[in-house]
Amino acid sequence: MVLNTPTRDYERTDQSLEQWDDSPVTSPFLQSAFDGILQVAVLVESDDGWVSGSEEGRRRFLAISQALILEPVESCMRHPAQDSVDAWVAQGIDPELPSMIFEAGERHDLIASWLHVLGHADGLGPAMKRTLLRKGLASPSVLVRDAAIGAVEQWGDTELVEVLRTHRDSVPWLAKYTRDVIRDLQG
Repeated sequence: MVLNTPTRDYERTDQSLEQWDDSPVTSPFLQSAFDGILQVAVLVESDDGWVSGSEEGRRRFLAISQALILEPVESCMRHPAQDSVDAWVAQGIDPELPSMIFEAGERHDLIASWLHVLGHADGLGPAMKRTLLRKGLASPSVLVRDAAIGAVEQWGDTELVEVLRTHRDSVPWLAKYTRDVIRDLQG
């Protein structure tokens, strides 16, 4: 798979894409987004098999990751990548997706974004949900742990209460959020 990487500025007031020119990337946000996309592409394209999954799964992962990097996830807003995630879930999501997501390493924003959109996806199996939750709660990032708990809240899956119950968070507001989600799921 060849990834054409953007190296030029495309900013316009109407936010649409313009043909690449010879000017450098001037927006710090765009530079950060391009760097993130390149990092994800390197992970997916790794020759040593660092990222698991099928070829099609890796392509979908990369495409959705690019969308999540370019447009931040906002609470209470449907992300444009949600349709792609929902279609992938409906067709049978790659069982290696949790490994792909959490191999994003230091891109905690990307991991949290994945957890957010997967939290809104219907049809994830119990094993996938449990794996995503456990990996999310094990993260050193508060952002990722918060997103994992939020995904459980969105799924409304009472079978995940025990995993939440065994989690002890050192951040007071996140520990309270965990207790609140447990209480809500138990009715």
